[in-house]
Order: sequence, then structure tokens, then C-alpha cells
Amino acid sequence: MSMKKINLSSTIFCLMVASVSVFALTACGGDDNGGSVTPTPTPSVENANANTAANAKRLEFPRLQDASGSNVYVIKDESTQEVNYSLEWNKSKKTQFWSCWEMYKGNMRKQGVNKYKPADSKLNYLPWGPQTSDFIKGSGYDHGHICPSADRLNNEGQNKQTFYYCNMQPQIHAFNDGVWGEMENQVRDLVENYTAYTWTGNVDTLFVCRGGTIGTPTGTISDPVLELRSNGLVVPNYYFCALLKKINGVYEAIGLIFEHKTNSDTSITKYCVSIDELEKRTGFDFFCNLPDDVENKVEAKCNPASFGFK
Repeated sequence: MSMKKINLSSTIFCLMVASVSVFALTACGGDDNGGSVTPTPTPSVENANANTAANAKRLEFPRLQDASGSNVYVIKDESTQEVNYSLEWNKSKKTQFWSCWEMYKGNMRKQGVNKYKPADSKLNYLPWGPQTSDFIKGSGYDHGHICPSADRLNNEGQNKQTFYYCNMQPQIHAFNDGVWGEMENQVRDLVENYTAYTWTGNVDTLFVCRGGTIGTPTGTISDPVLELRSNGLVVPNYYFCALLKKINGVYEAIGLIFEHKTNSDTSITKYCVSIDELEKRTGFDFFCNLPDDVENKVEAKCNPASFGFK
């Protein structure tokens, strides 16, 4: 299937709203390519679980819920045609399954861009067209960015796109502005400040996939939904983050999972799990486009210190 492209100048408007802000579960023990798409490794003979849809081949993608890729939306910067982030949409629940993106020197350069202020205009966007209702507004929850605004300060266009409604899920303010925000900050520190990064050649990319549990797919979490409002708003009971880093051709992965509740914790290590464990709990198959031998190796391990988590 051909890739869907969404431009800021499109006649399809976008819902933009501001915000960003966990029960300790079992704890475990980016390429500088000038802004172009990170090459996908040549799959090994054994890559049984890779996505087959043409718009879901990048490494940050999990295995799709709809294998055709018809519910995948790739958000691209109009000025550079660089992929900003991607998502898979659940049409029946009117929310996303996840957002995924890459972090590397080319798209993490801070260019003095101010974060977009949604009061500047009223834009409405959902993947199938205009959306007049903001289910989160007035609910008492924050509009929680999944791909954070602070991850996209390279240019104004990319920052603005993080305010699309399709990139948001409802979050308790003291969670969004608490442990979830702390996790986001520590992940950015890994990319921006890790002195071992050389930013030369095809090295040093962080592949990210985040979202909230909405009851589909089914994992071992028995209570994935915190609340289901009469207007259809699905409030996740857990939020997850899957990370895959590449340094000098070597991959390493880690997962994090947080109960969605008031939490100001600044210690993130207790929420770390292996990707294998995160997959069991959430039902998602993360980093499925890696060759199976690499995937099996990296997803079995969990080393928070290697990712700089405190």
C-alpha cells in the first residue's frame, strides 16, 4: 500500500491542544543521516513477523493490528518530507494504538523553535478527515502527547504536528506532568547528552514506540482501560514505552510500563522491563522489522543503566 502523507498545508484540518504530564511493576535488573529516512536493515532469512505493508517497514514500527496498513498514518514535515512520526488508528474506539518515531542528531537539533501554542488557531484532525469533537476537552484529563512536543524542536512545522489530536491520549495531569514527563526527559537526555554518541555515519538512532492500553490487542494486563466515557473516550489504565537504540551498528532495547495514576516519581528504573515482558503485558509485537535473530536477542534483555535511566 502506498504511504499516506499529511502536510500542514492540507485542507484537512488538525485538532491541536496543549499538554504533556504509575504503580511500580516488576523492574529489571540514533543515526545522523542529515534528516533522511534511516535505512532499514536487510532482513535475515528468518524474519517471520515483519510487517508486510509498505508504509510500515521502518524499525520503530510494531507489528500492525491491521496488516494491510490501511490504518497507518505517516505524518511528514511538508518542508523537508522527513517523517516526523507515524501512528496506527483504531477507528472503532476513535483513538490511536501507538505513535512511533526516530530520534537522531538531524531531527533533535534545537533551532530556537518555540513550542506551538494551540490557542493560535483551532485545527481539527483525525485520520479519516475533519473531526468536530474533542473527546478529551472538558474531561478532566490532559491532552497527553504521545510523540512529545519537546522531541520536535527542530522546526516549527514538526513541532506543530505533535499537537494533532491523533497523537494524543487522555492523561491524569499529575501523571502527565509527573513520572511520564520525567521519563520523556530522561529519554531525551540519552539522545542529547550521552557523550559516547559520535554522530558520525549510520550510528546513534533511538527508535521509539509509545501509547496507552485501550483493550486491544489483548495482553496479560487484566484491566487495560481505566475509564470508558459515554462519549466514547477511552482512558488507558497503563502507558508503555518501547525503545531500541543503535550505536555503531549494535542494537539494544528496553521497555517501560506505568500504571496511569497520580505519580511524581523521578526514579524510572523500577518501571523498566524487557521488550519480551512488555509484549506479554500489552499484546503488541515491538520492533518486528528487525531480523529475528537480532530481535530475539535484544528483546530478552533489560539494562536500565545502558539507557541512562535514573
